[in-house]
Amino acid sequence: MTPHAYPHARTSLDWDYHDLRNRLHGPGLIQHGIRITTGRTGGHQPLHRLAVPFGDNRRAGFLALEDYAVHDALRLLADPVRFPHLTLRRREPPMPHPYVITWGAPLPTDPAEAACLLGYHRTGIKEYVAYAVPGGLAYASSNGGGEEVSASSGCSPDVGPD
Repeated sequence: MTPHAYPHARTSLDWDYHDLRNRLHGPGLIQHGIRITTGRTGGHQPLHRLAVPFGDNRRAGFLALEDYAVHDALRLLADPVRFPHLTLRRREPPMPHPYVITWGAPLPTDPAEAACLLGYHRTGIKEYVAYAVPGGLAYASSNGGGEEVSASSGCSPDVGPD
């Protein structure tokens, strides 16, 4: 495993396990996650992330990745039960991880609404919103025509923000 770009010394995969275990309403989904190589570190070591499947309160997911990682990621996530409605989009403008794979429901650009669809509990939603860059989900929330998608279903009453 490789060092993560975040300011702490954990690996990206360790960060995903810790972060998702603390945010997901149903953390048992983590055990069904798939390790995906999404890019390379500055030292050219593989960078791995955890793709957590659809299920329980989790109705969506996404991963940003580099060009060379797209084929393997799509192959590993090709399970319509665990990763339904798998889509690949190119992020504009180009970024270090120029592609994003999404599954499940389309993600809205609003971080709180996105966190609901990602299956986070109330505290997890608040943490995600505090961490998210405003509009940072825009690359994952296009419906293919460039329009932003809003969360019509919202959070269930026992999961949603206060």
